[in-house]
Amino acid sequence: MDTILDILHHKYLGNSLLDYCIALGVFIFSFAVLGPVKIFLLKKVSKGSEKTRTKWDDFFVTIIDKNGNWFIWLLSLMIASRFVTFRDQVFRLANSFFVIFLTFLILRILQSLLTFWFEKSYLIRIQHDKAKVSAMSNMMMLFKAGIWLVGLFFILDNLGFNITTAVAGLGIGGIAVALAGQAILGDAFSSFSIFLDKPFEVGDLVVIGEYSGVVEHIGIKTTRIRSLSGEQLVFSNSDLTASRIRNYKRMQERRVIFSLGVVYQTPLEKLKKVKELIQKVLEATDRIRVDRVHFKSYGDFSLNFEIVFYVLSPDYLEYMDIQEKVNFGIFEAFQKEGIEFAYPTQTLFIEKTQ
Repeated sequence: MDTILDILHHKYLGNSLLDYCIALGVFIFSFAVLGPVKIFLLKKVSKGSEKTRTKWDDFFVTIIDKNGNWFIWLLSLMIASRFVTFRDQVFRLANSFFVIFLTFLILRILQSLLTFWFEKSYLIRIQHDKAKVSAMSNMMMLFKAGIWLVGLFFILDNLGFNITTAVAGLGIGGIAVALAGQAILGDAFSSFSIFLDKPFEVGDLVVIGEYSGVVEHIGIKTTRIRSLSGEQLVFSNSDLTASRIRNYKRMQERRVIFSLGVVYQTPLEKLKKVKELIQKVLEATDRIRVDRVHFKSYGDFSLNFEIVFYVLSPDYLEYMDIQEKVNFGIFEAFQKEGIEFAYPTQTLFIEKTQ
């Protein structure tokens, strides 16, 4: 018996074996008590969340279910540690372990919270806009990286490291990276500019200089456009923000301007009728708004009229159908009145000399 007592009271690293056994028993007891408490509370909260329409309470139930055991394990370990005495070095090591572990759990929960908000709250509202989804997904990656970076600095600071030097070094390194990759960073900032300003979106028909097509994808560095002839065009985002872009999808109506000429041999009475005939054709055409019809100028071989009207639709096919209908109507009206269209001709006068 005395031998057993001697063994139990023999000290190892400043604590007797009995102290370690008591601490172990406290740890097991704490875990055994807190575990059922967690399960009981989880069931209560789950029943309450089922009666509500919001998804946030379901999210918190999931968080408790996934991380509850880790917190119980950590709390039980902290309670058990009160029954033993640590030397300074061991105490610092244990304290560092607690800080790292607790910070990891908190960062994990923050990341889950951010992901849940994005996927269940914000993403639902913008899921029809592929450009916003792409830009926000990229921003979420940066936010998550920022959270873990802040957590790393917090851990280093609690472990006794001088993070001022690390932050200064990070700043100098960031400047070096920025100088080396300024083109890439410029495209990334242009991507956010496109997201915020929205000069175009996925699905828009755009014209950039001599290129035209439908926007397929807006990324961090490049934007991809499917040209009307079928090939894919890839533009850097900084080039797009510095260019003049014509967005045809946001057109509400089309302004149509064209000219036609009649021959110089047209009598004055019929020439005066030309404007009236054209206006009647335009007014009889649906889905247009007449602007003006004028006898504009005397050409080299024709008397020129200029016609301007608006097609009340951005659709190109509808615009071409209306233009075709107007052209047929004018041709038919001129034919009935005996008015001739002009075409390039030359009259040669020969002077007869004695």
